[in-house]
Amino acid sequence: GKPQHTPSYEFDTSFNYTSDATPPTATNALAEAAIEAATTEQGYAVVLGIDDLDLLRTLVGNTRFRVLAFDVDPVRVAAAREALQSERLYGTRVSVHPLQSFHSIPAPDAFANLVIAPTAMLFDQQIAGAVGRITRPLGGTIVVDETTPLMPGDDLGADDRGCSLSLIQTQPRTIFQKGAVPGAADWTHMYADPDNAAYAGEKLGGATSIDDLRLTWIGRPGPRYQSDRGNRKPSPLSTNGRLFMQGLNRVIAVDAYNGTILWSLELPTLQRFNIPRDASNWCADDDYLYLAQLDDLWVIDAATGALVETQPVLEPDGRDWESDWGYIASVDDLLVGSAVKKGSAFTGWWGPEFWYDAKDGEHAKKVCSDKLFAIRKDSGSSAWTYEQRSVIVNATITILRDAVYFVESRAPAVVNADTRRLDGEDFWKDQQLVSLDVRTGEVRWRKPIETIPGISAFYLAGADDTLVAVSSREGMFGIYAFDTQGESKWEREIPWEVDHHGKHLSRPAVLRDRIIVRPYILDVATGQDMPYSFPTGHQCGTYSCSENAVFLRAGNLTMWDQEDNSSSTLNRVRPDCWVSTIPAQGMLLSPEGGGGCSCGSWLETSMGLMPRVP
Repeated sequence: GKPQHTPSYEFDTSFNYTSDATPPTATNALAEAAIEAATTEQGYAVVLGIDDLDLLRTLVGNTRFRVLAFDVDPVRVAAAREALQSERLYGTRVSVHPLQSFHSIPAPDAFANLVIAPTAMLFDQQIAGAVGRITRPLGGTIVVDETTPLMPGDDLGADDRGCSLSLIQTQPRTIFQKGAVPGAADWTHMYADPDNAAYAGEKLGGATSIDDLRLTWIGRPGPRYQSDRGNRKPSPLSTNGRLFMQGLNRVIAVDAYNGTILWSLELPTLQRFNIPRDASNWCADDDYLYLAQLDDLWVIDAATGALVETQPVLEPDGRDWESDWGYIASVDDLLVGSAVKKGSAFTGWWGPEFWYDAKDGEHAKKVCSDKLFAIRKDSGSSAWTYEQRSVIVNATITILRDAVYFVESRAPAVVNADTRRLDGEDFWKDQQLVSLDVRTGEVRWRKPIETIPGISAFYLAGADDTLVAVSSREGMFGIYAFDTQGESKWEREIPWEVDHHGKHLSRPAVLRDRIIVRPYILDVATGQDMPYSFPTGHQCGTYSCSENAVFLRAGNLTMWDQEDNSSSTLNRVRPDCWVSTIPAQGMLLSPEGGGGCSCGSWLETSMGLMPRVP
């Protein structure tokens, strides 16, 4: 019988990126067939040849495509522009451009979701090459208003990047679809994969220098979608040709190949910062985005942004508090999660104290979970749970092939504490390295682990047959390598470079035969120094890796070729203070991350870069 009030939330319509709706004004059979064949109805549609303006009108009125039309006849170009302007269609949704020849199309590589190509494409290899070049990988569609004697399954070979152009229909029209970029990889979790190695296998066309890349798209979102550069936020994710960005109280999804904003969600309670002392709150697979929203997991359709379902956190037994979702990972048909005391995640973001650069104190405490569990994606039912008289250090949860690894504290004083932001002398006394079977949750082994206390930071990562723990405190990194049975391989103590701007928070990246713990490059097998010199310069975040390069902020966005110790920069581009630039989908994807930084004249914009081809 009494009024109840929720907290107050800001409603900000400036982040409504939905394209303007245009009522259908025409019907064109070729356009309708192309819309049906396309794998999406947003992004960019390219029309080569404008014999019939109803084709453009139908595309604009029945999709959210931005339509770019090209023609070699300047008279037709002028007439089309005049007609579309008189109908108030010309501009953002459709534009018309003159062309010297269909052999050379003045447009970026690999950007068009749909191309309606001239019949000559079937007979002219140069036109076919030009059309293939501009078509987006992973489902980009080419439609030709002509039948062909070829059989479905045949193809036009591959484009200059090695993407196949497969024939999927021959009558009454010819339709091709473009395949994936060879050597491309997804970035599904905070540090690429749930192994935390910061390397998912992305080859990036062998690129080793910024000069090997070219800008493909640039634009939204700008800095206002996020909190600040310094809050050490969850990284972007990228799967199945999409890029997901988590900002302040919102999520934005874009087409990784052309920057089109596909959808956005306003989520007023979505905040998680200080990731070096916690785990990220989201992950993705080809079809869904999984987002920890307080005590629920939201399952979001990756293509549309629609909320498909929610899954409540599995509460631990014997606790007199409520829990939130802590850790989240996607492993085949399972979701692995953890339960953490409600309110344990760091959510402060305004002001220098929330740069989370502390060496000790409250902001250096580790967020820990009471329960680890797995649920089945198809049913939401419990697959297994792990809950003992212990607390699990979120920043150490690592999934490598068939096993989950983590460090837990079993000290009674720690387990019985009334907080799950933990540190102190007892926290480091009785720690164990634990391995569970990822399918069943059964304990594979549990072994004591002794490290220097990770007062500043404490991590675990893995690759191949090696687990690497890094513990940081009082000017020193402790680096410990184990095999996947928990047996020690080697350990080292190495001094910090400096004690500020994140260099004391250096975490392990594992790339082929080496481990990176800035500024050190160590041999995975032996722990010995390798003959490489980490880039110098103003740094505050961590690093992401492609097969041949490492990406980080060293003043500007920096690309480091380890083999010849050379660095190149994209000037006036500033990643954020943890991970905001990732190699994925055959691209280097760099959502805007530098907003709030006053130490440079930054271009505060999102962008995608792609390897150049000869």
